[in-house]
Parts: sequence; C-alpha cells; structure tokens
Amino acid sequence: MLRSMTGFGSSKVKLLMGAKCCVELRSINHKFLETVFHLPEGFSSLEDKIRKEIEPRIRRGRINCLIHVAGLPIAQAAVDEKLLKSYISNIHKIKSKFKIKDELSINTLLNLPGALVLIKNDRIMPKVWPGLKKLVNKAVDSLLAARLKEGRGLGAYLKSRLRELENHLILLKKRLPGIVKAKAAQLRTADERSSFLNDTCISEETSRLSFHISNFKHKLKKGSP
Repeated sequence: MLRSMTGFGSSKVKLLMGAKCCVELRSINHKFLETVFHLPEGFSSLEDKIRKEIEPRIRRGRINCLIHVAGLPIAQAAVDEKLLKSYISNIHKIKSKFKIKDELSINTLLNLPGALVLIKNDRIMPKVWPGLKKLVNKAVDSLLAARLKEGRGLGAYLKSRLRELENHLILLKKRLPGIVKAKAAQLRTADERSSFLNDTCISEETSRLSFHISNFKHKLKKGSP
C-alpha cells in the first residue's frame, strides 16, 4: 500500500490531577527518518522514551512532535532565603553609605537574579509516563491513518497517469510506422530515405519507456514506508 510521507496526527487526554495534555505529530518529506521534539518544561527526561514509541512504527519522514501540557505541577516556586538576606544586607549598606531613602518593595526583591527559583518535581514524571505513552501511540495511529489516506489518493492519481502514458505509447507504436513510411515516400533519393529511417527509429526509446512504466507499476504495487 502506498503511503504519503506528509500527514498530521493528534491525541488529547487528561493526565494526573486533571492536567490536560495534547500530542501533535506532523510529518513532511525526508529521505531518512528524523524526529524533532518540542516538549514542555520538565519533559526533556522523557524524550528518549517518546522517540522509542514513534520511530519503530515510521520508517521515513521528518517528524515534528509537539506536546502541550496545562495544569501539571511539574515545578514549584521557592524563595532562596539565604541569597535574599544577602541582597537585603548589601542594599542596606548601600543606602546607608550613599544616603538613599528609597524603600525596598517585595517586587524589587523578587525580581533580583536568583531570588525566586523553580524546584522541579522529579517524582511526577514517572507517574505521567504511562498516560503519555498511550497518548503518543494514539497520535502515531492518527498520523499513520492520515499518511495512508493521502497515499491512496496519490496512488490512484499516479495509476491514472500511467494508464494515460501507456495508451499514448500504444498509439505512438501503432501510428508511427505509417507516418514514417509516408514521409519517406516524399524523399527523392535512396540515401535520403535511408538516413531518414535511421534518424526516426525510436524502438530503443519506446522499449525504455515501457520498462520504466512497468517498473513504476511494480513500485506502486509494492507500496512505500
């Protein structure tokens, strides 16, 4: 069965704690298999696992894997109190030394580099994976179905063009001898006729075209990755 290398597949589901997740796979033409990932923050540790679910089922194409996640607590905000105390101490020293009267605000403090940090929740990823694995495979199913549907359309179009080409070739072989004979009869000398007949012999070309048509038919019947 002929399959296209272009297509789109997606799947959506709710993961842990009501978090929403969507996996999108887009495929475009490529000589080899290449998978490119666009993952949410904290999901990079799952890239190899996701790749192992996708690549054994697809042989060719450039696959873009995009995952959207909303509502999953993969990280928590925390204040680096030790660093913040150091900032405050140094700011007070500067204010005292240069007689600055501006008051410190909470926004100013939290916007200082490193004052507010994100702590990753490493325990949540192993719990996320089983649901995400099913979601990835559903997206692959959807992508393969889209590629197969487009491949059927392309196959039907190519077969119709091959039939058209075959009919033209049959007509050419049928009409050419009469056309050549009529044209040769108009020539005055035997040398002219001999030269003309040699120049208009296209049996090698028509045989080669017949071979390519037959070979193309075989490839269409065999299918593609």
